[in-house]
Amino acid sequence: DGELFNQEGHPKTPFPDSWKGKHGLYSVGFTGRGLLGISMDAEKVAEHILLQWNSETKHLRMEL
Repeated sequence: DGELFNQEGHPKTPFPDSWKGKHGLYSVGFTGRGLLGISMDAEKVAEHILLQWNSETKHLRMEL
């Protein structure tokens, strides 16, 4: 992506918000915080996807 990671390969955005990139790109497990950091990132990604999914399906239900 060029904007998500620095030269050392770490996220440019500090933890805990380093999981979300632009254009729907997610990164999990690059914070150097072990399994706890990975699980926290993964949970935030899943929550974000759920919110996006619910907003899309709500829109579709309103059209029916």
